[in-house]
This record gives sequence, structure tokens and C-alpha cells, in this order.
Amino acid sequence: MPQSLPLETRFWSKVDKTTDPDGCWLWTGYRSNGRGKIGSGGKRGKVLLAHRASYEITYGAVSDDEIVHHKCHNKLCVNPNHLELVASRKDHIKLHSALSSEQQKEILIRSMAGESRGELAKEFGVSRNRISQIKHYGERKSWDNCG
Repeated sequence: MPQSLPLETRFWSKVDKTTDPDGCWLWTGYRSNGRGKIGSGGKRGKVLLAHRASYEITYGAVSDDEIVHHKCHNKLCVNPNHLELVASRKDHIKLHSALSSEQQKEILIRSMAGESRGELAKEFGVSRNRISQIKHYGERKSWDNCG
């Protein structure tokens, strides 16, 4: 579809509401790094995360520092009922894990020492992506401020 159509029209034309048994509405448009993306429109428009666009289309604009979280943990889901607004990156990371702060610190220390994501994920019963999130956050912040 040409980008001259409104964002909302282009957006909903790329959503499959029928195939997922958990009620997720799956993004069928452009994907990068496992996430759906859509152009905001215009020559200088920016690329939006599809789930964030869904939330904003449904509930209104959110600030750049707020995070739209998948309650269903399906990165391609754009069902607004499966999305919630999270105030900070710290809160978002906590939502993604039932791991204790001590377990997260251990994962950070061991991943920074070179232990593989796969080994850590298997041991702690989480995804490799979750291990990456913990490591990424820990590299940027003091872990004592996260727990």
C-alpha cells in the first residue's frame, strides 16, 4: 500500500487477528530483530515498533521514555488488549522475569564472564533473549539500582 494512506489504515492491513490460539493479533508486515515495524509516513517519517503503534492508535500517544510491554510475551502481537504501558526500563525488565534480583545478578556476572546465553537460559529456565536483556541492562546500569 502506498504510504500516502493514513498510518492507521496501513497498520491494520498488516494484522492477522485469526490464526493465534492465544488471542494474539500477529503483525504480518515488515520485521526486524524479531519485532514488527512500520513507517510513520511522509518523506521524513520515522520507523515505529508495530506494537507501540497499535497501543498509540488505540489509546493515544505515549512519551518516548515510556515502554509498551507485551503482557503475552509475543513480540509480534499487536492486540492492544495484550499491551500495557510501563513507566521505566527497570520495571519492564522486572515484568519479563520471575527471577529474583539475586538470580539476575548471578546471570549478569556469569554472562559478563563469558558463559553462553544458551547455558544460562537452560539453567534458569528463561529464554536466551531474557539473558541478553539482563546483560544489556547490567552493562548500562549499576545492578544495585535495578533490584
